[in-house]
Amino acid sequence: MRADLVTKIEKLRKGNRPEALVNAVGGILFAEMRIDPGNPMWEGGDRLLFSEAYAEVVREAFLRMGCGPKDLPAAGFDTLDICLATMPYPRRLFCLVDQSDTVSISRIRDGLSDQVIVICPIEPVDSPRWTIHTCENLSLIDLESIFTAHRAGGNKPLWITAPLSGSRLFDIQPSASLPSLAERMSKLGTETAFDVLAEVNQLRAEGRDIISFGLGEPDFDTPSHIKESAKRALDENQTHYCPSAGIPELRESIARYMQRTRRIPVDPDEVVVTPGAKPIVFDVMMALLNPGDEALYPNPGYPIYESVIDWVGARSIPLPMLEERNWNFSVDDLASRITSKTKLIVLNTPGNPTGTLLGIEVLREIARLAVENNLWIISDEVYSQIIFDSEFHSVVGFPGMKERTIIVDGFSKTYAMTGWRMGYGVMNRELAKHVAKIETNIDSCTCSFSQIACVSALEGPHHESQYMIEQFSQRSRIIVELLNGIDGVRCLPAQGAFYVFPNVTEACRRLGLRTANELQKALLEQAGVAVLPRTCFGRRNEGEDQEYIRLSFATSMENIREGLKRMKQFIEK
Repeated sequence: MRADLVTKIEKLRKGNRPEALVNAVGGILFAEMRIDPGNPMWEGGDRLLFSEAYAEVVREAFLRMGCGPKDLPAAGFDTLDICLATMPYPRRLFCLVDQSDTVSISRIRDGLSDQVIVICPIEPVDSPRWTIHTCENLSLIDLESIFTAHRAGGNKPLWITAPLSGSRLFDIQPSASLPSLAERMSKLGTETAFDVLAEVNQLRAEGRDIISFGLGEPDFDTPSHIKESAKRALDENQTHYCPSAGIPELRESIARYMQRTRRIPVDPDEVVVTPGAKPIVFDVMMALLNPGDEALYPNPGYPIYESVIDWVGARSIPLPMLEERNWNFSVDDLASRITSKTKLIVLNTPGNPTGTLLGIEVLREIARLAVENNLWIISDEVYSQIIFDSEFHSVVGFPGMKERTIIVDGFSKTYAMTGWRMGYGVMNRELAKHVAKIETNIDSCTCSFSQIACVSALEGPHHESQYMIEQFSQRSRIIVELLNGIDGVRCLPAQGAFYVFPNVTEACRRLGLRTANELQKALLEQAGVAVLPRTCFGRRNEGEDQEYIRLSFATSMENIREGLKRMKQFIEK
């Protein structure tokens, strides 16, 4: 054992911390990862993820290596999937896992390899998939021996079971550990756009000039008449509980709006108002899907669909959206994925992340398959008013579809009201009762004065929203033109929403990068441009070999031109 390593680790062994934990942290950081804060490329090397319980000793170890406070990694496993997708061979991913976080590691379903090394107080639930070593008292010699043996052979990930505990606040005895989280937490995903936003904000706080094409949020303010309506409602003390399904005035207004825009009869009893549109997706899936049911969802697509399907115990079946079909899917492919267990199809038009519409003939065939196979449809139409040179069509308008379709819509995008958290669903009357009951259990009701403001949004003037949509249309043409002017990039026109989803496969090859994840990181760190990689929008489809990034053009024309200039200079250098 190297003398310098022992000396460094001895400095960590204080405050009555468990010896096994100190040895694990020191052995990984000082001996295995060989982190060198003086080398700007060290972040591209091995990675360490760790439970919150171990944050104190990990933080001290990083500081003893000479890292600054901004270099310290955050605790938790939110970036686990991204790490797995972007780990370049032969780099490794180390995980220090508290008992309460063990279920998180079971999320490692794709890309599991011998690059993954876990140290945890208990054994994994899927033991056959791991090389397991158990140590009653993890010494430095034990750790070095295990790492050496693992490097020499074996093609499974490594799991070291040792009696770790978090800090001086915890006893080493297992009885002091908190009960574990529910197993369902291992199935719950996230929306990683917010992770990129946090990174952008951190870099800006450090003085970096970052142009962000990341988060899908209008860069306009809420129209003034909507804000004034909310102010009046507050002055009139409209601040009390209201019906779980929403105030009658708003549900009536939504019903009228649906009749105008979808050309179907809608009764207020078929409307449920929620704090944002996401709860409709969650509530409806809770109400409809049983464990073992199958639900088809667009991929690449909004990540919450897959997350909630898995969360409720159903089986998520990806429906590949294809660039060569203008980001539509093959109806034959859809039909082939429908089985006796299929209960639900999720649609999103205009789509996130692609910005394209489902064509009327595709929707007609979806309606036919839904009726023939007695399926539910969730149609996410939150961008339905942000349309450019095409016409929006909803599947709900086809024969036999009104009773089996749940329209998801809201106010965030069309009225620049993302922070208001106002959404709604339109569905058959019986299902609406059950969804409202779920809202009673979760939220009680949606903010009353915000609902009054939303009546003004639907019934009042629309010139500010229309101006915003016209600006998005102009921006869409410019960003597509500029992207297609970069060597190694190709991009289909946006038909709606405020996203484009260019193919960057050749750009990655030009730069010697393997994946869009590596390109995203390089653009952020070296060019000062934030984008989202394809993996933010679902796992790769079988046979998918192209690389994509998403850009939101919900930013100024000046930022679009400057950001694309930086991208072009970086990729073509």
